[in-house]
Amino acid sequence: MKYIIGVIVLIISVQQAVAGNFFLYAQVNGGGDTLAYGVDSDGSRSDYYEVNAGGGFEFGFGGQLQISQTYDAHIRITYGYNEDKLETESGDTSFKSTPVEFSLLKSIAEQHLLGVGLIYESSPEWSFSRSSDIEFDTATGYALQYGYQWGNGIEMGAKYRLIDYEIQSQSVSGDGLSAYFTIHFN
Repeated sequence: MKYIIGVIVLIISVQQAVAGNFFLYAQVNGGGDTLAYGVDSDGSRSDYYEVNAGGGFEFGFGGQLQISQTYDAHIRITYGYNEDKLETESGDTSFKSTPVEFSLLKSIAEQHLLGVGLIYESSPEWSFSRSSDIEFDTATGYALQYGYQWGNGIEMGAKYRLIDYEIQSQSVSGDGLSAYFTIHFN
């Protein structure tokens, strides 16, 4: 809980202290190692119904501030909740995480953004409705990002995430491509 409150206070403080903005985002994450899959009516494995490490739907909020007018560079901090879930008659399974991302973004050609980021995920979890959950170690990774901004505070883009989730000596990849939609509030 202290972790969540700390991130919220940091985002609001930075946004209030300098010329920055607050935003909400939604993101669809694809890729990552398959942790569980569904079975089609004919008994074959379904690639459509899967739970992937790092996959699923993510939503959250963040703050952004311009650090250089000369180079049109920005720092962005986000806090989100991500979940990939599979519900079946025999039980449910899901992968959940709370990512915090610190990014450095550069505006190019006014409406285009390029960026790199550091991802921090505290206690990612793979849960099952019929057995005990698996809690991975805190994970860190990287992101490469492209965004397109409209003049009215709307941004759409894509991200490539590079992250691994580990428990003891086992590791699963959460690497994958994401598509996001952001609404900025000045």
